[in-house]
Amino acid sequence: MAPDTEPPTDSPMEEVVAQEHAEVPTDEEYAASQVTFRALVTTKEAGVIIGKQGKNVADLRDQTGVKAGVSKVVPGVHDRVLTVTGTLESVSKVNIPRLVVAHLRLWFVSKERRTNSNH
Repeated sequence: MAPDTEPPTDSPMEEVVAQEHAEVPTDEEYAASQVTFRALVTTKEAGVIIGKQGKNVADLRDQTGVKAGVSKVVPGVHDRVLTVTGTLESVSKVNIPRLVVAHLRLWFVSKERRTNSNH
């Protein structure tokens, strides 16, 4: 056996011990690791996230470097799956809730204005 190679492990416990002695990743290695974030969003929120002609999700991709998308509509299902994939650092820059909340505030304001203008 070559001196640079380790002998194969014979038991699961030996594998655990070997993993415990493995190098701990640095902060930079964690930040560069790929992660996928998934969340259930309502159909209305999905529309906000996507934006007109896909502008919001395209801007999100351009600004953060993530891959982002929303699942297709399924008849009878009111929720969709938002998926965001990228490095830990880039995914952490995504701020979907603020985007959704900002749009819903505008929607309620505009709905209130439409309701009041009808009286």
